[in-house]
Amino acid sequence: MKIVWIIDNKFRELYGLYDLKKSLSKKNIKVYFFYIKLWKTAIDLINPNIVVVPNLYKSSCEPIVNYAGEKNIDIFMHSSEGMYYTDITQKEKYPELVIKKVKKFLVWSKLDSNYLIKK
Repeated sequence: MKIVWIIDNKFRELYGLYDLKKSLSKKNIKVYFFYIKLWKTAIDLINPNIVVVPNLYKSSCEPIVNYAGEKNIDIFMHSSEGMYYTDITQKEKYPELVIKKVKKFLVWSKLDSNYLIKK
């Protein structure tokens, strides 16, 4: 199995992922980390089973989700941040049409979790 993990902010998102990559490699799961600006090249080059994105914003990862979905690649979202957000911000952060394309969500805050469960 191959996973492409899209990194938006290397200082925030790479923390602890080395250990995860090492653990998964023992189970014959390869994880490749790519900077967000290289997402299309990463997907085309690696041809992964899963793509992990840090968010679902229209201006950021929505195109990645759409492209991976067209290629029948499972999409996971590992939120890179968890804070208090209003409902207006949640709607922008998690567009309904995009969240339906994501197979698994890994979020930091209960507010994000509760919002996604409702949707």
